[in-house]
Amino acid sequence: MRSCLQLGVHTLAMVAAAGPALAQPAVSAATQPGAGDDEIIVTARRSDESSRDVPMAVSALNAEQLRTLVLDRIEDYLRQSPSTILVNGGPEYLSDISIRGQGGGRNGFSESATGVYRNGIFVAGGGFGGRTFNTLDLFDAERVETLRGPQGALFGRNAVGGAVNVVTRRPDLSSVEATVSLGYDDRERTTLRGVVNAPIIAERLGARLAVTGYNQTGGFYEDVNTARNVDDQSFSGGRLSLLGRITDAWSAVLTVENSASTAPGFTALGRRLDVTGRAERFDPGPFQRNASRVGNVAIDENTAFLEVNGQLGFADLTIVSAYRHRDAQRSNEDIDHFLGFEDVNSNSIVTDLRADQGEIYERSGLEARLSSPAQSTGAVRWLLGADIQQSDSDVLTFNSGTTGISSPVREQRARTETFQEKIQSWSIFGLSEWTLHPRLSLTLEGRLQTDDKDFRYARIDREPAATGNPSTSLGPATDRLSNEIFTPGGSLRYRLSPDTMVYARAASAFRPGGFNTGTINPGFISYDPETIASVEVGWKGRLFGRVTSSVAAYYNQSKDVQVVTAISSTDTTVALINVPGATSWGIEAEGSTVLRVGPGRLMLQGGLSTADGKYNNGSLIISQGLSYDVSGQRINRARDLTAVVNARYRWDVSAGLGAYVAATGQMESGGYENAIGALKIPGQSRSMDDFSKIDLRMGVESRRWSASIFARNLGDDPEFLQNVLGNEYFGLPRVVGAEFKLELGD
Repeated sequence: MRSCLQLGVHTLAMVAAAGPALAQPAVSAATQPGAGDDEIIVTARRSDESSRDVPMAVSALNAEQLRTLVLDRIEDYLRQSPSTILVNGGPEYLSDISIRGQGGGRNGFSESATGVYRNGIFVAGGGFGGRTFNTLDLFDAERVETLRGPQGALFGRNAVGGAVNVVTRRPDLSSVEATVSLGYDDRERTTLRGVVNAPIIAERLGARLAVTGYNQTGGFYEDVNTARNVDDQSFSGGRLSLLGRITDAWSAVLTVENSASTAPGFTALGRRLDVTGRAERFDPGPFQRNASRVGNVAIDENTAFLEVNGQLGFADLTIVSAYRHRDAQRSNEDIDHFLGFEDVNSNSIVTDLRADQGEIYERSGLEARLSSPAQSTGAVRWLLGADIQQSDSDVLTFNSGTTGISSPVREQRARTETFQEKIQSWSIFGLSEWTLHPRLSLTLEGRLQTDDKDFRYARIDREPAATGNPSTSLGPATDRLSNEIFTPGGSLRYRLSPDTMVYARAASAFRPGGFNTGTINPGFISYDPETIASVEVGWKGRLFGRVTSSVAAYYNQSKDVQVVTAISSTDTTVALINVPGATSWGIEAEGSTVLRVGPGRLMLQGGLSTADGKYNNGSLIISQGLSYDVSGQRINRARDLTAVVNARYRWDVSAGLGAYVAATGQMESGGYENAIGALKIPGQSRSMDDFSKIDLRMGVESRRWSASIFARNLGDDPEFLQNVLGNEYFGLPRVVGAEFKLELGD
């Protein structure tokens, strides 16, 4: 670590010394485009408008923030927004995004409670990364929008807590641009990124190629038996975008992407505890593993987008289509270690269980929107749209090995499982906004959606030959869910002054129902959709004339909430069920300002939130064979406090050379990990870990190049993420590295 830091400092020193010779005349570092610009254009209501004008809680990271902050994993992006956390247990592909405490019920192939969007179209689904974003999704982004609160009317399925929309940078038809960056950190991770933008036909056709990748041969997790790294991983991805301006009124963008990744498996990263809550028998430390094998995951993904925009005179037309294909597998997973029975000998049979699983996932979607012309100055603004989505998931699980132990290990014995899930949905949606008074506007919106799911599951249990028992077939079990749901919304906005407003918003959304894999118990195969209705009041404006601020308070009522349970006292298979409902509430605040300090500019930005909630009467679940009534108990995943503060200071070192320091402080505290957390049952109730950490980046830059050193989790205090069936998962310790970027072009 120290050598890496020394290397980074030495690199910066050499670059700074050579700066005047290398740099061409540059815009002042303190006045570069985007520096301190607190206005960000978002598409929260399906058209471009300033985030300060949107009558809802919305946060956005712009290009300048994406460039200077220490943003490595998806949680680094999410924690920039109040009330937004990542539910992370192990590999990144298993992560869920939770906004305003929504999404406590999660299972391997369940749908998320947050809408996951790229360029305004839904892209989520599947068990291998289908509830979050990968590295390529976030690379070369123009902005990352986080919309807090239900978004069912304009964004549709899954947006119960809110929606996250990553907007990719489009080709520039007027300039040639080329950038390449090289990074290295003390995980022995080497990162290479590059972007090339070039007009092909002046002002008519342009292309943008973006590639990114890393190779990590070190890390923090160690196999104590072999002294080898457990968390070696790699990623490579590329994106080609073509923008064509067909006429002055019509344009189209075609984007194709491909990515491939390898990472440690789910069982490889968890620290196994024994029945007394101690880990020493299995794994000596949070980052030490004493297992017989190391699982791994490989994911290959292809994605394509086609966007068409045109002006019809009476309306603007937008058509967006998306296609995603994912081929993923996890192999060599150490199931007996995960369940706490590593090398246990019972009935003269040594317990040694391995799991392999593969999924082929495919999604296609098409959305068309007609809206009032962007330049319209009339008293009514409107939008009308329709979409259709289709997905197919085909999963094969193969468990092998031996065990003489009864439940729960026996449930994981040698077996083969298959399940298929097919989804078809379509919807029509719209918005109408009336200017009732120069200062007062009313917006009504809504979506009518149908959702059809088909499911098929089968299992063959293959008893080890030593038991003398024959194989048994279970299933096939089939089921079908069909729902038609209307999700309305509306808002009132009143302007106190040109840059200050108050608003009130009502919104609704739904999280689709689904199917529990691993069981043919007819009472637990399927679970119903979860719905939410919300009210929010807020204020947006400037304090003291220079601090751009916003405050929002909300109250939610959820019905048929999806929570995690066991099927029965004798069948401990984990499943999702519906409980009658829950209420939740919270307050959020954000602010940003730019100050002249000494020779440069200090940009400050921050946010904080508090959330709470409780389950309604009649909420019953089963945990470790016992039934619990959680009625009136606090909902899980609602944090007492989340806070983030970003400080970015830029100044001129010499003509054409600038320097900057960017620091981020993050903290989260309070709340419960599982639904029985508030009951405080020893060995079962789990609180969420309190943590705080600081990320830091320091760099020098000119028009043509930049160099920086960075530290993630500067205090080296890895946070506890969650406990999954007796396995503890942790965040990363301190990561220190350096990055050099070269820019060429007009």
